[in-house]
Amino acid sequence: MSDLKHDVIAERWAVLIKERMESG
Repeated sequence: MSDLKHDVIAERWAVLIKERMESG
């Protein structure tokens, strides 16, 4: 269960970083 939550957080971070990279 902890691993699943970590995966969700990691995915959200990946999206945020990707958006920043594209806009940056």
